[in-house]
Amino acid sequence: MKAWSIVQWALAGFIALFAIVAFATSGGILSGLLFLALAVVISPLRKKIFALLPEKFQGRLIAIATGVVLAIASFATFPSTQTEVIEDDTEEVVEERFVDLEEKADEVVSVSQDGNNIIALSFSDDNDIDIVEGNEVTTYSVKAEVRDMSLFSVKEIKFISSNSKIATIGFAGITEEGNLSINVKGINPGETEVYAVTNDGSVESEHKKVTVKADEARIAKEKEAAEKAEAEKKAVEEAERKANEEKLAKEKETAEESAKKDAEMKATDVASSTQVEVAPVNNQEPSTSTGSGVESGGGNADNFNTYNNTSQQNTTEYVLNTSSKKFHYASCSSVPKISPENYATATNRDDILAQGYQPCKKCNP
Repeated sequence: MKAWSIVQWALAGFIALFAIVAFATSGGILSGLLFLALAVVISPLRKKIFALLPEKFQGRLIAIATGVVLAIASFATFPSTQTEVIEDDTEEVVEERFVDLEEKADEVVSVSQDGNNIIALSFSDDNDIDIVEGNEVTTYSVKAEVRDMSLFSVKEIKFISSNSKIATIGFAGITEEGNLSINVKGINPGETEVYAVTNDGSVESEHKKVTVKADEARIAKEKEAAEKAEAEKKAVEEAERKANEEKLAKEKETAEESAKKDAEMKATDVASSTQVEVAPVNNQEPSTSTGSGVESGGGNADNFNTYNNTSQQNTTEYVLNTSSKKFHYASCSSVPKISPENYATATNRDDILAQGYQPCKKCNP
């Protein structure tokens, strides 16, 4: 029995070696587990394990059948049995990769010969671009057809506007489809064209028309602001004009008042320098002022027993009332009412005015 146990352990150890090899081989985990189970079934440990099973599964035939099944499954799943299939698949994969490498090599050679990896450039949308000045659009993109995407760089492409004073174009990013998103901005109203071209100019896209329209809202707002500013300016100018007119009127009024005061002062000075003697009363001798043209009534008080002395009134051109400081024509109806002590006569109108006398409003001498 000991010899048989040794044989069983030896076989189990040999099967365990297969399990180790299977574990060390790619894809041999299942085979390794099956070999380990087979080694256990062959070894003396089989009895202890099978003792845990129901009694009907503890027979020798069950153990032999289990060993056979495990042996078949272990060797069937051993990686060495799949080598031929794997080699066939590997050959196909290697062949495909070799073909791809050859194609890429040809493309690289073609690129190096042509000097340009870009085959064509085109806009993704055929519609023209309409935009309002000051606004931007980013809904357009350029598609670049290249020989090798791994060799492609956006720096190989320039985006051109025929008139940058009307509209500009620039690179905005990469779209989900892999196209080159562009940013078109309206500068001033007008029409221009935009396009994409390689740095060396060998490949160029179609030219897309860009129409920039005036910003009507902005123009209306600016017009309104200008009209408001003009109205405010006119209001300020009108206020300044009225202020100047008021200032000039005030200055004129002040000047007139000043001139009037000067004239009154001058008249006062003239009156004080010229002595006017009134016709004497109570038989006093009349006297005549020198150089003034104003003289006495030409008689004594007897001439004025009554005020209405027609002959006296007609002897001179002007009659003065020294009390009211008014002068009259001799024929004025107010003359007979002048009392003798206020009665005087004169011939020079300018001298009378210079002495501060005012003309009568009735006769207006």
